[in-house]
Amino acid sequence: MALEGSISDFGLADIFQLISLQRKAGELVLTNKEISITVLFDNGMIVGAETTNREDKEKIGRILVRTNKITEKQLKELLKSQKKQNRKLGFVLLDAGLINDNELKEVLQLQLAETVLSLFAWKDGNYSFNQKDIEYDKDIITPLNTEFILMEGIRMLDEWPLIEKNIPSLNIVFAKSEQPPRQKEKSGSELTDFADILLAADDDSQTFTKDEELVLSFIDGKRDAQEIIDLTKLGQFETCKLLSSLYTRQIIDKGEGSTKKVGGGTVLFDFKEAFSSVFKYVNSAALIFILLLLFFYLDVPYRLVNNFNSYKEDLGYLKGYIVRGRLDSIRFSIETFYYENGFYPKNLDTLIAQNYVSKNDLLDPWGMEYNYELLSQKAYKIYSSGTDGKKGTADDIE
Repeated sequence: MALEGSISDFGLADIFQLISLQRKAGELVLTNKEISITVLFDNGMIVGAETTNREDKEKIGRILVRTNKITEKQLKELLKSQKKQNRKLGFVLLDAGLINDNELKEVLQLQLAETVLSLFAWKDGNYSFNQKDIEYDKDIITPLNTEFILMEGIRMLDEWPLIEKNIPSLNIVFAKSEQPPRQKEKSGSELTDFADILLAADDDSQTFTKDEELVLSFIDGKRDAQEIIDLTKLGQFETCKLLSSLYTRQIIDKGEGSTKKVGGGTVLFDFKEAFSSVFKYVNSAALIFILLLLFFYLDVPYRLVNNFNSYKEDLGYLKGYIVRGRLDSIRFSIETFYYENGFYPKNLDTLIAQNYVSKNDLLDPWGMEYNYELLSQKAYKIYSSGTDGKKGTADDIE
């Protein structure tokens, strides 16, 4: 099967879906101006991914240095040995007795998923698929379901802009909040969107999933987001999502002076500090007068009354948007359960019992539990009953 061209003409999701549906085996080579990534497929499943990015290749070694299992000097020697042997660093570490078989499997599986998911951020580049038989170590690598990766990639693209508002840099240091969440107040500028406001008002803010507990165990006021990502082994997207949620719920704070320049990127701008010299000259009374003048000049009272019905309609729309986002998150937990256990849960209580989700995660904005139906061993349905709270009606949301 000849398959090559430009990503801008034929999207990555379409390419992956085509290979998956036709259960093809071969190499998919993707290149852009910076790096090249080769994804290996067998029977339509993802079984390997190679990158020319040096940082990604050395990631497992960097994690071991950060956890004090090896020194920087030892890592340099291991990298020399890896180059001579032309093998993956993980196998060199295994031979050296620095990691065991389970740790190697865990790290390689995570690197595989992370490498493939990173492709969904590409906006341009070229691809070429070469159909051929693929050999891989079946004792070490568990094939990734291509459809699952596609679903996760789309979810990542949808949610990442919201996460990035709380975590604009992976060099941000987080510390556990010193005050109980209910005694602290976030400014309006820090509550980044409607979903954040709902999270901040959640009465269950002190209830943690097992992944949240894991992330919290590594927050010490010294480690930055990148270090926490490496140590949790949950992946960049999932760890950042958890950090963002904990920050929104005021369980953690950003450390003072923690924002740094990231890999040649832009230095994050401190608006308050930059304009502090201006604000100190503004008289408080004058500021209040200006705000009142704008309030009445822009007919704010009239607009508030006139647009109330429109606001109620928008609120209903927002609730529908939130439901779909939460359903995607629950589906991800269900698929994770399937991946780890080989079957779908009989009911959603199983997910709560095993700390995949909290009880509040399974309630829609109207306070009703999401409906879950196990259709077969390999299929399920999950949806909200919508505004009327009745199953099978026109306002059900899937």
